[in-house]
Amino acid sequence: MLDKNLKHYEHTQKINVSYLDLLSYSGWNGMIYLYEKAQELSEIKERLKKRISEMRIMENQESWQSFNFTKRKVTNK
Repeated sequence: MLDKNLKHYEHTQKINVSYLDLLSYSGWNGMIYLYEKAQELSEIKERLKKRISEMRIMENQESWQSFNFTKRKVTNK
């Protein structure tokens, strides 16, 4: 789904940021990709700021029993 949304954006220059935000880490990765391509998308910038602050809070609550590769990819950017 994410790939289709990113292709749609590249074709139309329109994206549903709210939908990407609902996709959790894969959607956030998509938002990072779009922000790197088009930094004028202020809605994406604001959502990413919010997610970064949430991730910092959650880092202290992680347990060793769970590991999310997409989360690792997003948080390492």
